[in-house]
Amino acid sequence: MKRALIVHASRHGGTAGIAERIGDVLRTENVDAVVAKAADLPDPGAFDACVIGAGVYMGSWVKEGTEYLARYALTLAGRPVWLFSSGPLPGSTREPKDATGEPVETALGPTEGPGSAGRRSPSCTSAWPATYRPGTGWSPRGCG
Repeated sequence: MKRALIVHASRHGGTAGIAERIGDVLRTENVDAVVAKAADLPDPGAFDACVIGAGVYMGSWVKEGTEYLARYALTLAGRPVWLFSSGPLPGSTREPKDATGEPVETALGPTEGPGSAGRRSPSCTSAWPATYRPGTGWSPRGCG
């Protein structure tokens, strides 16, 4: 079974919620997903892939997120890593919220244009963004 570590650095719980949701989705794809706080410094060495996210304040990641990346840089360099950030988009507090939208999709922001950071539409990719093939390792999946 594939193992993924989802690490979050969250000041008010929003980033932690996104990390928990990522873990839930990966588990539905038969991935052994472990969600942990960056401040607890979970060792990524025993995992096939890592997802690391942090809240953004004043244009920078929460300190525990950057410290985690620095501490485990060599280990993370040897496996697939996905990073995500959670924070306000310019003008987002002045725009009305879409009460009918799916909460996680709304929290992740737009799939195109400013603020998308290359995020793809869920119709474009699977819950697990890579496939593991014995002998060849991980290969990305997504829109072709």
